Amino acid sequence: MLKRAFVPVCYILSIICFAVGLGLLLQHDSAGGGLALTASAFFLLLTKQERLSSIHWGNLKAQFSLDSDATGEIKIFSGTDGQYVRTYNANAYNVIRSVCIGVKNTGGSFISNCHVYSEARKPGVDDKERWLVDGPFTLNPGEERYVQIASYSEPVPPQRPPTNDEIRLCAPPSGTFWRPPSLAAAGGIVEVFVDCAESKQNSMVMKFWVAGDRLNWAAF
Repeated sequence: MLKRAFVPVCYILSIICFAVGLGLLLQHDSAGGGLALTASAFFLLLTKQERLSSIHWGNLKAQFSLDSDATGEIKIFSGTDGQYVRTYNANAYNVIRSVCIGVKNTGGSFISNCHVYSEARKPGVDDKERWLVDGPFTLNPGEERYVQIASYSEPVPPQRPPTNDEIRLCAPPSGTFWRPPSLAAAGGIVEVFVDCAESKQNSMVMKFWVAGDRLNWAAF
């Protein structure tokens, strides 16, 4: 309330001082008139400064309000081509095909401390193993990071290398285990989790299998 009244009060005081200053000057009181006119200019300056300050504060407030509504959100994407699949020639007999997921910040603000985990069972084992696949990392709004989840060594026709019966899951060594569990070529399920400091956890279930010496996959 006081802040609202400040501008009109200063403006009125500026007018009063200006009128007093003119009156004193007409009475040949140059010292008093000069002082009154200086006071008038001072109050007028305060009026302008307060208006500018109010405008600036309003802009900052509006900007802060908009920024506070912009939150980061982490999501998982998959595909069958482009950045979601990587291949390289291991040797004259094999091509390694790797399947990636896209971890994307679909929100409007920066997110940090992002991690990707995978859970899977070894063939013939009931308990799941959980592995840190990637992280920590950060994502800007709209940025997508591609993370390898599984790979398979495909034979190059017409040569036939020894039968490969494993789909390998991708993850760095963890603790006393030097590599994550492998899936049987007949097929298996992997659950992928992503989280970050600013967004709730997201997950995706992926199925991998080998048919016709080729790695196949689907996401749910």
